[in-house]
Amino acid sequence: SAYLQRPDSSPYLIVRFSQPMNMAITSSAFALTDQQGIAIPFGQPVWRDVFTAELHLQDTLDATAIYALAVSTAARAVDGSSMSQNFAISFTGSQRLILSRIPGS
Repeated sequence: SAYLQRPDSSPYLIVRFSQPMNMAITSSAFALTDQQGIAIPFGQPVWRDVFTAELHLQDTLDATAIYALAVSTAARAVDGSSMSQNFAISFTGSQRLILSRIPGS
């Protein structure tokens, strides 16, 4: 499993996986979009360790807008296994703590 978190007023999102991930492959599995489906830019994910990726946002999120973070089945664990399905979670730009389990990873 994996969890999404946005700490207090942080300009980044944290995705935590329950198993060690292949960082090179999994880095391309993330997508952030606004409510119209337009991509929100973030830099290359920064990996704290093989379990935790940070997505550093390039712009401040609009507090009233709705966003979606997706993790695709392209994400791979170091053992080669992948999630059984794509995952997306919606949140508003004003939410500071989002803790949601990503199933099947």
